[in-house]
Amino acid sequence: MKKNIKTIFAFFCIILLNNCGYTPLLDSKRINFYINDLNISGDRQLVNLLSNKLEKFKNYKEKAKEFNLDISNSYEKVLVNKDNSGNPKNYNVIITTNVNIFEKNKAKIEKTFVRKKSLEAQDRKIKEKEMEKKFKKDLADLISEDIVFFLMSQ
Repeated sequence: MKKNIKTIFAFFCIILLNNCGYTPLLDSKRINFYINDLNISGDRQLVNLLSNKLEKFKNYKEKAKEFNLDISNSYEKVLVNKDNSGNPKNYNVIITTNVNIFEKNKAKIEKTFVRKKSLEAQDRKIKEKEMEKKFKKDLADLISEDIVFFLMSQ
């Protein structure tokens, strides 16, 4: 009797999980565009990170929208506050990305994406630089996703 209940429960769970309707947001079937020309300028590390993420959308697709992108980005590490002795305590890491989108036979679209994250100052500057580099990579990933979702909505 217990074995039958476990079998029925397992079968029921499989049916529910199989039909939940989950689809990934960046599913290749849902991508309705391709990037023909990609120009990125600004902070060298951000240029490399963004171009690596957006390079996979350069493949030509039939019946898809063609975009030419001109991207410029800037990076700032802004001191937020200091402790009583005047040493830095917290920073904001800010990435600002300006995207000019050129679509065939349409006017230029300008969009600005800003992402920031708070960084706590460390006693060891090497550790702080490593954290800053990691935050920079994370924010660049988020901005590249923002750009892709914006292009999908056009």
